[in-house]
Amino acid sequence: MRHLAPEKYRALKAKVRTLVTEVGGQEAGEEFTRVGHQTLSDYCNFKKPTSFMPADVILDLEMTAGTPIVTRHLARAQNYELVPVVAASGPVIDSQMIGRIAREFGDVMERAGSALADDGKISRTEISRHQLIDQLNELIGEACAVRNECQKRLEAPE
Repeated sequence: MRHLAPEKYRALKAKVRTLVTEVGGQEAGEEFTRVGHQTLSDYCNFKKPTSFMPADVILDLEMTAGTPIVTRHLARAQNYELVPVVAASGPVIDSQMIGRIAREFGDVMERAGSALADDGKISRTEISRHQLIDQLNELIGEACAVRNECQKRLEAPE
């Protein structure tokens, strides 16, 4: 028995369609992966409810598109968020790395404060105007870079 309602699987197929379109369509897409254009068509076809794109094909096409269209959708379907990770400046967690996190946090707080100033709420318009999503992504990316470096250190032999 499947875990999700049929409309969730249709939404997944819709994201696959978006990905295939992003790489130039089915004929163009077959140049970037191991399956042909007809198979790509099947993955996008709502009338083929059991034909889904495998992970390696998703990876091939997302690397070509330059954005994780399907992967982001899969993460959100499971209540996760995908955020680009800033490459650490080196293997040392230093005051510069921590300083970048503090700066990004300050940027987020400044913009959120400006958005809140008029009525104590942040509207959709204010989110866009103050670029809050971009600022939050930068903060999370910096924090993830430090977390990843910490994780590497924990996993490395001494």
